[in-house]
Amino acid sequence: MNESTNLPTVTFGIPVLNAEEFLDRCLSSIMSQDYPKDKLEVIIADGGSTDSTLEIARRHGATIVHNQKKLADFGIKLAAKQCGGEVLVIFAADNELGSKDWVRTIASAYRERPELACIWCDMVAGSDDPPINRYYEMIKSDPLMYSINKNLKDHYLATTHPERIGGHNFYFFKVEPSRPLVWGANGLSYRTDFVRHIIAVDEFVGDNDVFQIMVEEGHNLVGFSPTLKVLHHHLKSLSHWAAKWNRNYQQHMVAQLESRNMGWAIAGNFKAKAALWLIYSLIPVFSSVHAVCLAVKDRNRYWLYHPLASFMQASFLLRMTLGSKKGRTVLKGPGQQARKGEQTHDA
Repeated sequence: MNESTNLPTVTFGIPVLNAEEFLDRCLSSIMSQDYPKDKLEVIIADGGSTDSTLEIARRHGATIVHNQKKLADFGIKLAAKQCGGEVLVIFAADNELGSKDWVRTIASAYRERPELACIWCDMVAGSDDPPINRYYEMIKSDPLMYSINKNLKDHYLATTHPERIGGHNFYFFKVEPSRPLVWGANGLSYRTDFVRHIIAVDEFVGDNDVFQIMVEEGHNLVGFSPTLKVLHHHLKSLSHWAAKWNRNYQQHMVAQLESRNMGWAIAGNFKAKAALWLIYSLIPVFSSVHAVCLAVKDRNRYWLYHPLASFMQASFLLRMTLGSKKGRTVLKGPGQQARKGEQTHDA
């Protein structure tokens, strides 16, 4: 029997908007995979690009759908609805697969474990990325989430033994809704049947929300590989990052709060941790001493970005949350969403 008949079809859903800077590298990394081409599908959800994005997508044979709502999360909805793959990879134009065996490796894991719901891997900076992106590589998120959610490293990986698949290390474990993970995009893959109904609803669902809802519904066996890599060309500068915070806060948080499940962020003593993080960040002596200790311990000077990034984000969140009526709704809204998630899980 031909080996390819046993391999799952893998769909990459990629929302784009004027993404010509990175899209060719992104799609080349997918199309050069050691995997049958008839088992690969790429769906580009375009938000109205005016540069050469669509030309690049067509050159690589991608399917193009038009995302009239522009936001990436609505683009992923379109990809999920049209997806023909048994595995759906949530990707971005500024992502690249880090090795030619990436798809084959995750496909093998899904094939061997029918209950496996999701796989994520390590995010790294590219060799030509700006220094700020090397700091992002270390924290994998923003300073707030890095500080208050350490469940992956301190709980799940610490209590699980690695297994070997296709030359890569994998940790397989069951996620508890009360110990959430900040997983959502940038190479996160799902078994499509477990999440299509979550993503393909009319209202907004954030990328992290999809993972949380899936876990609450009982599909909680997931895999993580620290040796399988996705390059994420995420940041150009601190000011570029601040602009992303502003966009995400306005468009993804304040404007869409009512439909969101924020259980991935708000669990246990979240409020106490967030308050301590504000003190830590706004009085830079704390974050500065911590950053120097980390830089010495890890022999990595990029930790020295940490005090400034933490201060900038804390200042931004305080200003945006307390400075307007809409912003202040966030103070009670996430709590309601967390309780909603807990009720779903309890049921």
